[in-house]
Amino acid sequence: KRLRLTVSISGEQDLLKNIDFTTNRKVQIFDSSKMILTDTNYKPLAAVNFSRDTTNQKFTLKHSWKPGENYKLIIYKEAFTDSAGIMLSKSDTLSFKTKDESDYGSIRLHFNNLDMSVHPVLQILRQNEIVQSVILTTPDWFNKLTEPGEYELRILFNKKKNGIWDPGDYSKKIQPETVQRIGRKLNVRGNIDNEVDINL
Repeated sequence: KRLRLTVSISGEQDLLKNIDFTTNRKVQIFDSSKMILTDTNYKPLAAVNFSRDTTNQKFTLKHSWKPGENYKLIIYKEAFTDSAGIMLSKSDTLSFKTKDESDYGSIRLHFNNLDMSVHPVLQILRQNEIVQSVILTTPDWFNKLTEPGEYELRILFNKKKNGIWDPGDYSKKIQPETVQRIGRKLNVRGNIDNEVDINL
């Protein structure tokens, strides 16, 4: 009958990710004031945002992490209460550290022959999933922190200027927006400024 909480902190906290919390059953009352993010001296930090999804079992802590910093997260047992009034069995304090900037690679891309009049959007994919979508306003793009790995690049010609792919409308004879795959893959290595020239 215990209400159990699983926290996504495992090893060093990814600078690019939030902390996720999952309960073993639905929560009726979530009191975010009973979850306090602090520095190592237990000083509460500002700009900490909590949210929950529609299942009432998944919760998220968002914060702008500083590289190589130590944090503490205090979770009081009253933070989560289910429909039967059952709370967590005890309060807990989690200590963790964030990754360093050297664990990531930076990306500098330059696109040759990029037509800005078609409102290009850069799509960055990993394992066929879009991990970042960027509206390009110049032929050059820089990103300071990127998780090392292999990425696929695409350019979306976004006529609607909404930043997302539009499938078109057959009945109105509107064609789907064009997506151009870039042949070469991007291999990002940690602690390196990865510079790439791309010919379109």
